[in-house]
Amino acid sequence: MPERSHSRAKKKLSIEEVEGPIEEVEGRIRRIYDGHLRLRREPSMADNVICGVTNFEVMRVLRKADGKDTFFQTHEGYWVTGDPELVEFMTE
Repeated sequence: MPERSHSRAKKKLSIEEVEGPIEEVEGRIRRIYDGHLRLRREPSMADNVICGVTNFEVMRVLRKADGKDTFFQTHEGYWVTGDPELVEFMTE
């Protein structure tokens, strides 16, 4: 049986693939969407980077990726959407 390559699924995204800069931020995001949000391993809307869901009320964030889509990286290392219809960013 041929061995399949999983390099595409395990590949780390580069800053160029995020389509925008990743900047350091200090603040919190508050969930304004009445539902669960997906946790992601990378700042991407790709299905293969989804690693869970969350329904936090307020969460501390350390980084922001601004490109085609906006994402915030939590202090736990996960990425969450920065869509203003779903979350609100607050500076500390």
